[in-house]
Amino acid sequence: MNATVILEGYRKKPGEVATDTGNPIAEFRYDKADGFATWGGPHILSLVTEVATRALRAVRRQKFLIHRRARPEVLAARLTQVHNRQKGRMDPAAITKIESMLRELGADDPADENRPGVLLHWISALNAERNGGAATAIAGKKITGGNFLLPMAFPEGSPMHAAYGAGHATVAGACVTMMKAFYDKDLTMKQVHGFTKFYQTDANGDMKEAATMDAGVLVSHELDKLAANISIGRNHAGVHFYTDYYDSLRLGERVAVGILEEQMLAYNEEVTLSFTGFDGEEIALKTDGSGTAAGVTMTVDGAADANWWTRNVQDFQLAPDPALLA
Repeated sequence: MNATVILEGYRKKPGEVATDTGNPIAEFRYDKADGFATWGGPHILSLVTEVATRALRAVRRQKFLIHRRARPEVLAARLTQVHNRQKGRMDPAAITKIESMLRELGADDPADENRPGVLLHWISALNAERNGGAATAIAGKKITGGNFLLPMAFPEGSPMHAAYGAGHATVAGACVTMMKAFYDKDLTMKQVHGFTKFYQTDANGDMKEAATMDAGVLVSHELDKLAANISIGRNHAGVHFYTDYYDSLRLGERVAVGILEEQMLAYNEEVTLSFTGFDGEEIALKTDGSGTAAGVTMTVDGAADANWWTRNVQDFQLAPDPALLA
């Protein structure tokens, strides 16, 4: 939302920020017409908020009705409990799966850099070092064997709902896709009020320092970076896995494209919106202005591609639990 407001502030200045060149008023801007309810500030600001609510609904369905993937903190705690024979009232089927994981990872074997289990031993050794060699407590009991608990940024622990997909990543992917579709895909950062500098951390990662931005850096690239930073930050915090981030960006992208397709039916003029997707594909949405479904087309890299919607999840299709849907 902040990025949209910034771009809209500079869009009123000729030559700085333009909407996608395929919209009906792009060629008339500044002299004969300007956008408002369509192709203006209220249009993009309402799209960014609407797509956020739909993205949240879509990802909540994935979380609660389909995948229900345990968060990193939960998985680490269960590995530790089972390894230390502190299973409590854990579901027997879950115990069996975790015992199999521990065997595959070589949790009881000496640390060997050529075995996957070396990661568990490394985590356990690091925890022991940070605890001053003292045993840690879990569920009121001392951990006397491997301690596979993971660090987190939040002292209260991870959120109570499932890990996959990631709400932050889905909303970020959806909102950024709307912005990329709305604004000219060739817009450079230099055109946005002459931005030529940005800040980055120094070589030690301690202080920020000014750096010169390449004149060819596109706004769309910076928007992709914004979506990634919002999403990966949840990984850094310890509450998400990497795939929660990237596949959720894709989910948000598809929610946004679906809304744009719906809106194409409302235009009585020819409209084309195009942008580069998170996977590097060139996506274009077009309408001939007839207001019919047949007049709306979407192409991926210049061709119709019905598989685009599920391309990255075709091998990961799961049916919702009937008991939860009842």
